[in-house]
Amino acid sequence: MQQGTLRHDAWRGMPSALFFAMRVLHDICGAYYSHPRAWSEIGFGGPANPHDYVRMVFDRRDPWEAAEAKPGQEERAEKENQRVR
Repeated sequence: MQQGTLRHDAWRGMPSALFFAMRVLHDICGAYYSHPRAWSEIGFGGPANPHDYVRMVFDRRDPWEAAEAKPGQEERAEKENQRVR
């Protein structure tokens, strides 16, 4: 399929390589990275449970979230993060 060598009437003229690139890879990646073990592999801690997301406004953090240490603002972030449990 990936090499585009599949030929059958069921494809109805669709190139199998295109189907592989645009559908199969998408589905495989989605299925793989929906598993918590894959989340750990990439350093994602998972959804914000049990707290859920409270503040869905731009540049607002929930009380348990740490401030980002942006370049040149490290001291400010460190001070703000003193309150995080």
